[in-house]
Amino acid sequence: AIGYAHYDLNRAQQEILSLFENQWPNGMVPQIIFNPEALGHYFPEPDFWQVPDGRLTSGITMPPLHAIACRRLHEKAKDKDGAREFLKLLFPKLIASHRYLYKFRDPEGTGLVYIRHPWESGVDNSPAWDRPLREIQIDKGKLPSYERKDLQHGIPADQRPSDDDYDRYVYLVDLFRRLKYEEKGIYEECPFLIQDLLFNSILCRANHDLLEIGKVLKEDTAEVQGWVDQTSRAISERLWCERCKQFEDMDLSEGKPLHTATAANFMPLFAGAASKSQAEIMYETLNSVSFCALHQGNCFTIPNYDMTRDDFDPKNYWRGPVWININWMLSQGLTGYGY
Repeated sequence: AIGYAHYDLNRAQQEILSLFENQWPNGMVPQIIFNPEALGHYFPEPDFWQVPDGRLTSGITMPPLHAIACRRLHEKAKDKDGAREFLKLLFPKLIASHRYLYKFRDPEGTGLVYIRHPWESGVDNSPAWDRPLREIQIDKGKLPSYERKDLQHGIPADQRPSDDDYDRYVYLVDLFRRLKYEEKGIYEECPFLIQDLLFNSILCRANHDLLEIGKVLKEDTAEVQGWVDQTSRAISERLWCERCKQFEDMDLSEGKPLHTATAANFMPLFAGAASKSQAEIMYETLNSVSFCALHQGNCFTIPNYDMTRDDFDPKNYWRGPVWININWMLSQGLTGYGY
């Protein structure tokens, strides 16, 4: 939608509207909406997800970029009255989606929400998930039968998540459906509960944009302002490792941070949640051989993983390659801090 906004605003709006037409009653915006006329080419599809009420959606969410996109569409629109009507239609749906996250994914009221599946991060096989996935003990004989479809389109296996990764992805989906997607039960039993930097940073930025949308519509924004303040503070204070001089994900199952070095470590820049000193430290790391060495003048993109690590893989999905969406967010964040 953000891309379409540059040249086809109607299509951009339709992208968002079609997504929210399938919003769950509890407010969750699902990660995938399936086309009933194009099934059979993807895994997992609705028959595997088995979500409540037979919805043709997945049973997980993804980083909440929706308010960010909606505000962007309004800014790009030439017809401000029409764009305002679009915002008016979406505002209560956006509020409901954020309420879902704070109610069900932050049961302790910390200001930080958790993801319960690597796919919810949007960075499926990030090195950040190696340790928590490895800790999940599974009996392969008890896994539901499944067939990967992602390797049937000419993509080499060494550029995709491993079979061991997929076994754990499937284990988690099976857990959710056995618990009938009841969030309290999932929180109590799920072995993968991560306060993800990328997810929370996007939520934080989305809170800011939702606040501005509310002001445009002259809506009561006290609740949103509370989210802005709480999550900004929580990222800066709870996810910063002073000893490591970096932001880190928090593994709630283990009760300890994940010491990794991915592009997600810099996402508090996009959130606007980093202090000035934290931003300076992050810039120094970006401006090094680990990620880009900006001072050399020949680097304009950030890889998804520290290039000096032994397991850096420039071709494997989220274990090294450059991603334009991540770089767009980092660019926005760096600009916001004056870089």
